[in-house]
Amino acid sequence: ILGVINISNGHDDAVSETTETVVVTLNSITSGTASIHGTNKVQTVSITDNDLVLFTWLGTTGDGKWSTAGNWAGGNVPGVSDSPQFDNSCGANCNVTVDVAFSVNNLNMISTYTGTITNTNLYGEVNGSLSIAGGTLTLGSSTLDIYGGFTQTGGVINANTSELWTGSNVTLTGGTFNAVTGTF
Repeated sequence: ILGVINISNGHDDAVSETTETVVVTLNSITSGTASIHGTNKVQTVSITDNDLVLFTWLGTTGDGKWSTAGNWAGGNVPGVSDSPQFDNSCGANCNVTVDVAFSVNNLNMISTYTGTITNTNLYGEVNGSLSIAGGTLTLGSSTLDIYGGFTQTGGVINANTSELWTGSNVTLTGGTFNAVTGTF
Protein backbone atom coordinates (compact mmCIF):
# COMPACT_ATOMS: atom_id res chain seq x y z
CA ILE A 1 0.00 0.00 0.00
CA LEU A 2 1.48 3.29 -1.07
CA GLY A 3 -1.06 5.52 0.60
CA VAL A 4 -4.49 5.89 2.06
CA ILE A 5 -7.26 7.93 0.52
CA ASN A 6 -9.93 9.16 2.92
CA ILE A 7 -13.20 10.02 1.24
CA SER A 8 -15.76 11.80 3.38
CA ASN A 9 -18.01 14.76 2.87
CA GLY A 10 -19.25 14.73 6.48
CA HIS A 11 -22.86 14.20 5.41
CA ASP A 12 -25.03 11.16 5.14
CA ASP A 13 -27.45 10.89 2.23
CA ALA A 14 -30.15 9.42 4.55
CA VAL A 15 -30.98 6.78 1.95
CA SER A 16 -30.41 3.19 2.98
CA GLU A 17 -28.57 1.13 0.40
CA THR A 18 -26.78 -2.20 0.73
CA THR A 19 -23.53 -0.62 -0.47
CA GLU A 20 -22.37 2.68 -1.83
CA THR A 21 -19.76 2.73 -4.59
CA VAL A 22 -16.85 5.12 -4.87
CA VAL A 23 -14.75 5.27 -8.04
CA VAL A 24 -11.24 6.70 -7.72
CA THR A 25 -9.34 7.69 -10.85
CA LEU A 26 -5.63 8.49 -10.55
CA ASN A 27 -4.50 10.71 -13.41
CA SER A 28 -1.34 12.46 -12.35
CA ILE A 29 0.74 13.46 -9.34
CA THR A 30 0.74 17.22 -8.77
CA SER A 31 3.43 17.36 -6.08
CA GLY A 32 5.84 15.15 -4.20
CA THR A 33 7.79 12.16 -5.45
CA ALA A 34 5.00 9.57 -5.81
CA SER A 35 4.41 7.83 -9.09
CA ILE A 36 1.57 5.89 -10.69
CA HIS A 37 2.53 2.46 -12.01
CA GLY A 38 0.58 0.28 -14.40
CA THR A 39 -2.23 0.99 -16.80
CA ASN A 40 -5.24 0.43 -14.52
CA LYS A 41 -5.71 3.86 -12.94
CA VAL A 42 -9.38 3.37 -12.03
CA GLN A 43 -10.35 1.50 -8.87
CA THR A 44 -13.88 0.87 -7.64
CA VAL A 45 -14.48 0.43 -3.93
CA SER A 46 -17.75 -0.62 -2.29
CA ILE A 47 -18.50 0.76 1.15
CA THR A 48 -21.06 -0.79 3.48
CA ASP A 49 -23.81 1.74 4.03
CA ASN A 50 -25.09 2.30 7.57
CA ASP A 51 -27.58 5.14 7.17
CA LEU A 52 -30.14 3.71 9.55
CA VAL A 53 -27.59 2.59 12.13
CA LEU A 54 -26.85 6.19 13.20
CA PHE A 55 -30.24 6.45 14.87
CA THR A 56 -30.50 3.01 16.45
CA TRP A 57 -31.83 3.05 20.02
CA LEU A 58 -29.11 1.90 22.43
CA GLY A 59 -30.55 3.14 25.74
CA THR A 60 -26.97 3.72 26.88
CA THR A 61 -27.68 6.31 29.60
CA GLY A 62 -30.31 4.15 31.28
CA ASP A 63 -32.81 7.04 31.62
CA GLY A 64 -35.00 5.65 28.80
CA LYS A 65 -35.78 9.12 27.41
CA TRP A 66 -36.22 9.70 23.67
CA SER A 67 -34.77 13.22 24.12
CA THR A 68 -31.41 12.04 25.54
CA ALA A 69 -28.82 12.12 22.74
CA GLY A 70 -26.63 9.54 24.49
CA ASN A 71 -29.35 6.89 24.09
CA TRP A 72 -28.96 6.91 20.28
CA ALA A 73 -26.18 5.47 18.12
CA GLY A 74 -24.34 8.47 16.70
CA GLY A 75 -25.06 10.58 19.80
CA ASN A 76 -27.90 12.65 18.30
CA VAL A 77 -31.66 12.57 18.80
CA PRO A 78 -33.34 11.72 15.46
CA GLY A 79 -34.95 14.59 13.59
CA VAL A 80 -37.28 15.11 10.65
CA SER A 81 -34.95 13.57 8.01
CA ASP A 82 -33.78 10.66 10.18
CA SER A 83 -35.11 7.11 10.52
CA PRO A 84 -34.85 5.75 14.05
CA GLN A 85 -34.51 2.01 14.39
CA PHE A 86 -35.29 -0.19 17.36
CA ASP A 87 -33.68 -3.63 17.47
CA ASN A 88 -31.76 -5.80 19.94
CA SER A 89 -28.81 -3.35 20.15
CA CYS A 90 -30.29 -1.93 23.36
CA GLY A 91 -29.46 -4.95 25.52
CA ALA A 92 -31.17 -4.48 28.90
CA ASN A 93 -32.21 -0.84 28.25
CA CYS A 94 -34.81 -1.30 25.51
CA ASN A 95 -37.76 0.63 26.97
CA VAL A 96 -38.27 4.16 25.65
CA THR A 97 -40.31 7.01 27.10
CA VAL A 98 -41.25 9.61 24.51
CA ASP A 99 -40.74 12.76 26.59
CA VAL A 100 -40.82 15.33 23.75
CA ALA A 101 -42.90 15.80 20.62
CA PHE A 102 -41.03 14.32 17.63
CA SER A 103 -40.95 14.33 13.85
CA VAL A 104 -38.93 11.67 11.97
CA ASN A 105 -38.68 10.30 8.45
CA ASN A 106 -39.39 6.58 9.04
CA LEU A 107 -39.73 4.63 12.29
CA ASN A 108 -38.75 0.96 12.33
CA MET A 109 -39.31 -1.54 15.13
CA ILE A 110 -37.35 -4.60 13.97
CA SER A 111 -38.48 -8.15 14.87
CA THR A 112 -35.59 -8.53 17.34
CA TYR A 113 -36.77 -5.53 19.39
CA THR A 114 -38.25 -6.61 22.74
CA GLY A 115 -38.79 -3.25 24.44
CA THR A 116 -41.71 -0.88 24.79
CA ILE A 117 -41.96 2.61 23.32
CA THR A 118 -44.41 4.63 25.44
CA ASN A 119 -45.91 7.92 24.31
CA THR A 120 -48.54 8.91 26.84
CA ASN A 121 -49.69 12.30 25.58
CA LEU A 122 -47.24 13.93 23.13
CA TYR A 123 -47.51 14.56 19.39
CA GLY A 124 -45.51 12.29 17.09
CA GLU A 125 -45.06 12.56 13.34
CA VAL A 126 -43.65 9.97 10.93
CA ASN A 127 -43.23 11.62 7.52
CA GLY A 128 -42.48 8.32 5.79
CA SER A 129 -43.53 4.88 6.98
CA LEU A 130 -44.02 3.17 10.32
CA SER A 131 -42.99 -0.49 10.40
CA ILE A 132 -43.62 -2.66 13.46
CA ALA A 133 -42.28 -6.21 13.49
CA GLY A 134 -41.33 -6.50 17.17
CA GLY A 135 -41.65 -4.83 20.55
CA THR A 136 -44.59 -2.83 21.87
CA LEU A 137 -45.80 0.65 20.94
CA THR A 138 -48.02 2.10 23.65
CA LEU A 139 -49.91 5.29 22.91
CA GLY A 140 -51.85 6.90 25.76
CA SER A 141 -53.87 9.93 24.71
CA SER A 142 -51.24 11.00 22.17
CA THR A 143 -51.54 11.70 18.46
CA LEU A 144 -49.36 9.85 15.96
CA ASP A 145 -49.52 11.05 12.34
CA ILE A 146 -48.07 8.69 9.72
CA TYR A 147 -47.86 10.31 6.28
CA GLY A 148 -46.50 7.22 4.51
CA GLY A 149 -47.54 3.61 4.92
CA PHE A 150 -48.11 1.75 8.15
CA THR A 151 -47.15 -1.94 8.33
CA GLN A 152 -47.46 -4.29 11.28
CA THR A 153 -46.06 -7.80 10.85
CA GLY A 154 -45.42 -8.49 14.54
CA GLY A 155 -45.19 -6.81 17.92
CA VAL A 156 -47.98 -5.09 19.81
CA ILE A 157 -49.70 -1.71 19.47
CA ASN A 158 -51.72 -0.43 22.41
CA ALA A 159 -53.63 2.50 20.93
CA ASN A 160 -55.64 3.24 24.12
CA THR A 161 -57.35 6.67 23.69
CA SER A 162 -54.88 7.97 21.10
CA GLU A 163 -55.39 9.26 17.59
CA LEU A 164 -53.48 7.30 14.98
CA TRP A 165 -53.63 8.88 11.51
CA THR A 166 -52.15 7.53 8.29
CA GLY A 167 -51.96 9.11 4.85
CA SER A 168 -51.32 5.92 2.95
CA ASN A 169 -51.78 2.15 3.03
CA VAL A 170 -52.26 0.20 6.25
CA THR A 171 -51.05 -3.40 6.23
CA LEU A 172 -51.69 -5.58 9.27
CA THR A 173 -50.41 -9.12 8.71
CA GLY A 174 -49.25 -10.08 12.19
CA GLY A 175 -48.85 -8.97 15.77
CA THR A 176 -51.56 -7.51 18.01
CA PHE A 177 -53.39 -4.21 17.56
CA ASN A 178 -55.29 -3.17 20.68
CA ALA A 179 -57.64 -0.20 20.16
CA VAL A 180 -59.74 0.80 23.15
CA THR A 181 -61.43 4.11 22.33
CA GLY A 182 -58.82 5.69 20.08
CA THR A 183 -59.27 7.01 16.54
CA PHE A 184 -57.72 5.23 13.56
